Amino acid sequence: MLTSADPALSNYLNRLKSVKSDQVIKFYEIIAERNFLIVVTEQVIYGTVANGLINCKKFDETDAVFICKYLLTGYMDIARAGIEWYGTTNDI
Repeated sequence: MLTSADPALSNYLNRLKSVKSDQVIKFYEIIAERNFLIVVTEQVIYGTVANGLINCKKFDETDAVFICKYLLTGYMDIARAGIEWYGTTNDI
């Protein structure tokens, strides 16, 4: 369990850790140290969606539809778990 100075961040990360979705990066461990936070996740080949797109040799309409569907499905899986994006409400 993460115990940091920011309980909202702690809650957010621990809730993300519980999301089971092929479209959402998996969090394996979240460790709070005195001056830093360690988040252990699954390996992602290109690191970010932007880096993955930069490395595409060919990108057509079919690819765009697939990527949009993938991103929206991940967003919906997070929303279904009742998780709001960190920092989007006044109470976080």
